[in-house]
Amino acid sequence: MYEFLVGFRVVLRCQNNLTFAGILKDIIVKDDKKYVWIVTDEISQFGILCPVDFIYEMIKVPI
Repeated sequence: MYEFLVGFRVVLRCQNNLTFAGILKDIIVKDDKKYVWIVTDEISQFGILCPVDFIYEMIKVPI
């Protein structure tokens, strides 16, 4: 579903209105559940792992 965005800058908006911006690094499958891994800071490699089912929208940022 979001595989075409891997490696690009994105804005992730969750169903509860939390919003994150960063680079979509990977899509991970664990225990039959899909997650997106977004790194929000490249220096520290701080990132988030968000279940795909919890995503409201993800937008590619053209930089």
